[in-house]
Amino acid sequence: MAKSSPGGSKDYGSNEPVPPDEGYEPPGGDDAAKDPAGELKKKQLALTALKASEKRLQEEIARLTSHTTAFTALAGQLTDTAIGAVASARADLRKFVDSGKKALDPGTQKIIENEWGAAEAAIKSAVTSYQAKTDERKSRQAALADSQQKVTEAAAAYAAAKDVMARTSKASSELITLREKVEGHVKRDEFAAAGVWLFELDAQLAASPAPNKDKAIAAISDAWRALEKANQNLVTAEDALADATAAEADAKKTLEEAQKQRLVTILEAVNQSAKPASAA
Repeated sequence: MAKSSPGGSKDYGSNEPVPPDEGYEPPGGDDAAKDPAGELKKKQLALTALKASEKRLQEEIARLTSHTTAFTALAGQLTDTAIGAVASARADLRKFVDSGKKALDPGTQKIIENEWGAAEAAIKSAVTSYQAKTDERKSRQAALADSQQKVTEAAAAYAAAKDVMARTSKASSELITLREKVEGHVKRDEFAAAGVWLFELDAQLAASPAPNKDKAIAAISDAWRALEKANQNLVTAEDALADATAAEADAKKTLEEAQKQRLVTILEAVNQSAKPASAA
């Protein structure tokens, strides 16, 4: 039996048929009868879209499930006890650092501060240089892509320029076909239709003039020069990208070395500064 819910809708049991969704239209009807192939195509497209939506939803569910797991694990770690222990340890470390700095000789502390600042400045400079080299490499990549596109366009223009006679032959064949259409309508006394196709033939004749030898030779020569220039620019862009990539790699290496050797450099500088005082 169907049970009424508080909202007035029915709860259908397993023994009762469930009515179709309001948005779903079962196959059949006048549209399907008149154009079954078209109706089939529509249903296939709808099914494809539905499957794509289902796939996206499954991927979203998987991502959300992963996030929920990570969120739950993190929440479990961030207990009041754990946070309090970290805060206490950091407070002890802060006291240790502050008392240690107070115990340092003022001269030694000044030397360390100076060398520390110099090392940090060197790293900052290396970061700036690396970023600039990265930006340059990206710019060269974009320029290379643009050069590749221009080569493609120039090659297509050259192919069209050297194919004048083939295109002219094709156009002539199409014009002859139009003439045959006109003649066919005239033979059947379909003069109105013949007139329409005659106008079309006139328009096509105007749109496809006969080839001019001088112009064709000039066009293929210009297209060749443009293609050669595009290829030369492409080589230049490839070389520029290679140089920019190498410069970026060098800048990255310099930055990594500065970061890696920061404390070593500071210690060496401090020890070197302290030598004269020790000798005295």
